Amino acid sequence: MRARHKETDQHGWMICQAYVTGERYNIHGINSYLSKMAKYQATFIPEDEPNVLRVCIKDKNGENSGEVFFFRWLGSLVLWNVCGAEEQYFKKIAQLFQDGGLDTALTDTEDEQLLFSYSKNSTTLHSGRIVLNENSTEDIMALEKYAFSNALALSVKLAIWESVLDQYVESIRWVPEDLRKGRKVRMSRKEVLEKTGELISLRYKINLSSDLLMTPDFYWDRENLENLYDKTCVYLDIHKRTRVVNEKLNHCSEMVELLRTHLSEKHSFRLEWGIIALIAVEVVFETLYLIERYFPFR
Repeated sequence: MRARHKETDQHGWMICQAYVTGERYNIHGINSYLSKMAKYQATFIPEDEPNVLRVCIKDKNGENSGEVFFFRWLGSLVLWNVCGAEEQYFKKIAQLFQDGGLDTALTDTEDEQLLFSYSKNSTTLHSGRIVLNENSTEDIMALEKYAFSNALALSVKLAIWESVLDQYVESIRWVPEDLRKGRKVRMSRKEVLEKTGELISLRYKINLSSDLLMTPDFYWDRENLENLYDKTCVYLDIHKRTRVVNEKLNHCSEMVELLRTHLSEKHSFRLEWGIIALIAVEVVFETLYLIERYFPFR
C-alpha cells in the first residue's frame, strides 16, 4: 500500500532533512518509547544488526505519511516528509535518548536537505533531487530510503566535525605568529596535553569510528543500494570534504607537536640549570669543608 504524501510545491517535491543532536542514540530506548503509540511503527535496519531505527508515521487511514531514520552511532536523524510540529517532536525524542550532547550552536546551524518525489522510473539521484520508484515494494523502498538517509546522516555529522575542527584551529591560531616573533608560549604542558587529546579524539571519530573512509559493509552484497549511497556521497562531496579535514588535522598535529617540543626543550633547559645550580651548591659546600679541614679557624 503506497503512502499518501504532503506536497511541498506544485510539482510534488517533498523534503528529506537530516539533523545531528548528539554523539550517539539509544535506539532501543527510542523504539520502546515510540512503540507505545499506535501512530508509529518502528523497525530496525538491518534486522540482525540494529544500528538504525526506521519509524513510519501512520495517518488516519493507516498509511505512511512520513518516515524517520535514527542512526545509532552517528547521533543523526533523517526525516522524510516530516515537517512542522512533528519534526520538532522527533528532534526532542532524539535529544531525550542521546548519549553525549553537542553544542546547540552547532546542531542548530548544521543540517542537510534534499527534495524527493515519486515516479515510474527507477530510483535515482538526479540533479540533487531524489526520485523514488513508486512501483517498488515497501521493503525495497525502505532500503532505498535508508541508503539515501545514510549518506545524508554521514554528511551532516561530518559538517559538525568540520565546525569542531574550525573551532580548534581558531583556538591555536595565535601559535605560529607568536613563535615567529619569539614571544613566550602562553600554554602550560597540561594545556598542550589537553589540546593533543582533543585532536586525537577528533581524528579517531572521523577516521576510525565512522564510515567516511570506506563504504559500509551493509552495501557489499547490495550493489543497487551501494550505487545510490555512493552517488549521494559524491553529490554531498563527502569524500572530498574528508580529505580536506584530514589535511587540516595533519597541520594541527604538526603545530601541537611543535608546541610540545618547544615546552619540552624549555623544561629540559630548566632542569639543566637546576642541575648546574645543585652542582654549584655542592662545590661551595665541598670548598667550605676543605677550607675548614686544612685551614681551621682558631
